[in-house]
Amino acid sequence: MRAPIFALALTLATLPVALHAQAKPAKALEVTADLGFVNTSGNTEVTTLTANYKVGITTGPWKLTHYFGAVYGRLKDSVNTSIWRTGVRADRLFTERFGLFGLVNYDKNRFAGIAGRWEQGVGAQWKAVAEAEDKLDLELGLSAIQQQAVTAVPDRNFASGRTALIYKHNFTDKTFAQQNIEYLTNLQNGPDWRINSETSLVAPLSAGFAIKLSYVIRYQNLPDPGFRATDRIFATGIQYTY
Repeated sequence: MRAPIFALALTLATLPVALHAQAKPAKALEVTADLGFVNTSGNTEVTTLTANYKVGITTGPWKLTHYFGAVYGRLKDSVNTSIWRTGVRADRLFTERFGLFGLVNYDKNRFAGIAGRWEQGVGAQWKAVAEAEDKLDLELGLSAIQQQAVTAVPDRNFASGRTALIYKHNFTDKTFAQQNIEYLTNLQNGPDWRINSETSLVAPLSAGFAIKLSYVIRYQNLPDPGFRATDRIFATGIQYTY
């Protein structure tokens, strides 16, 4: 099998852990899910779905997070968008500002030439700003990447450097803006680097529910032949937080 067996096993193993942890009040459970859907018929037949969820379990200095995200679109009988992401991450804080993390991610986007891509990484996190209104996290890490292409391009396995910045500004307790930027570079091929950016705004509608606007940019500096370098996704939907 091309995908690492241990990575797949770790992803699946987090599901029963999350269910078991819900029964233990000593562990903090955070669940966030958002959904956007558009469907038209008649002269234009379009279906677009965006869905994301994240489950976080915190116990003492440890936090375990599992996430899933998808963007799927059809125009009449043809699929024109198919982006899927999932992964798990474990964080361990050693002080209020400094910690380490490990992660396993998987994504696929056949319209960008990615039939499947695994990432296993470790790194350090520094909470540079941790105020009530503003939070800024900086992350540095190393990852192992296994990437399979849609076309006849050979599979690629390489080491990657990872730098990430996460900034959040709280306007009120439940209204906030957030900016995530991630830079990934191929340590064996300098021009082969990627940038992922997400800008989001969340405003409450009622208890537990909010409206979310997000704008995502995914840039590949060396896309496979026949594919564009940049994907942009603007989405709006309803978010539920528990």
